[in-house]
Amino acid sequence: MRLKQQGLDQARQHEALQVRAEQMEAEVFLRAQEVQEANERLRIANDELARRDVERAELYERLRRLDQLKTTFFAHVSHELRTPLALILGPVRKLLDEEPLSEGCTEALEIVLRNARTLLKHVNDLLDVAQLEAGKMSAHYAGVDLVPLVREVAANFDAFADENRIRYDIETPATLSAEVDPAQFQRIVLNLLSNAFKFTPEGGRIRCELRAVESHIEDPSFTVRVTDTGPGVAPEIRETVFQRFYQAEEHSTRRFGGTGLGLAIVRDFAELHHGSVTVGDARGGGAEFVVR
Repeated sequence: MRLKQQGLDQARQHEALQVRAEQMEAEVFLRAQEVQEANERLRIANDELARRDVERAELYERLRRLDQLKTTFFAHVSHELRTPLALILGPVRKLLDEEPLSEGCTEALEIVLRNARTLLKHVNDLLDVAQLEAGKMSAHYAGVDLVPLVREVAANFDAFADENRIRYDIETPATLSAEVDPAQFQRIVLNLLSNAFKFTPEGGRIRCELRAVESHIEDPSFTVRVTDTGPGVAPEIRETVFQRFYQAEEHSTRRFGGTGLGLAIVRDFAELHHGSVTVGDARGGGAEFVVR
């Protein structure tokens, strides 16, 4: 009887082990299926990532080509516009300098001259940006007196200041010699003053200062400081205003004209001279731009 019971127990144990083995086999099969399905999903995901990488590479290449086309377009258009503008400015200056003209004709020619200069500035801005983006812009240094360069540029705004009753002050030392790229330095001053006049209301004030900076290094430095009594530049956009094509206020842009390139070029040219440009609050309100 005991032997029979032992046999039954062994049979039950064998059956239980067989059932457990079948369960484990089924579980292993199920896990194998899950792994296979996961591997298939992973393969599909990898294929999708590879496809997207190819699409991103193709998109990047298209954007690069478009950027090159834009830069080339700016350069070509700028070159095409500079010649006729020079042919306009030359005769107008000659008429104003040499011919006895009536007051009305003189005023009309001065308007032509001022607007042609403004248009030439925009054209030069586009050409500069094209050269900067192409990496073809560099500084060609020369030892010059900065004072006549500043005053020559500043004189372009005398008539506009008078028309808008803007108090316009230029402060410089008698002389200040430095090693700069003369053309780029004048463009820095021109763009800073253009920006100041763009945002200064009638009856306001603009001040341009040129000063040497005392330094212990061998190469002396200097600052160009332009302040105005316009709305100023909010702290949260003081970096943004130096980005290309950034426009602060649409109504001011319409009033004086602008491409959103002037301050970006100031920054780029300052950096080409191993310098910097900053913007802050002017005393009594308005903006203060300092190039060092």
